[in-house]
Amino acid sequence: MPDATKLTDNMTFSDTTVSLASWICMPKYGEENHDLLVRFTRALFKGMDYSANEHYDEVSEWVSKQTATDYDSVYNQRGDAQWLTGKEVAQGAADGTVAKLRAPARQLREGWRGGEGSGAGRFLSTCSST
Repeated sequence: MPDATKLTDNMTFSDTTVSLASWICMPKYGEENHDLLVRFTRALFKGMDYSANEHYDEVSEWVSKQTATDYDSVYNQRGDAQWLTGKEVAQGAADGTVAKLRAPARQLREGWRGGEGSGAGRFLSTCSST
């Protein structure tokens, strides 16, 4: 849209807010459905790997069809977020980068529940080993 003004994107407040593109679940669900969550996360990583490895044209076509959005609008969103591979996410979980990215979410959760969060880094590391 040539006459549009972009107000924000996923990167604008990434250091201070919870990403709406995050996948979360309640601890009880995670405990009861661990295997399902591992399979889901591995599939998610596989899709992330594919889309992050120069398949932007193809993925943009799929997304535009699924969301009934024009191709150019979808394709032009490539720089609106950090498009990491599954390996990068797993490495970030191992070296503490994911914990830093999750800090705003953790602060909200701890304020809400009044306690510490779960071991997402360990979970992501488990999911990345295929």
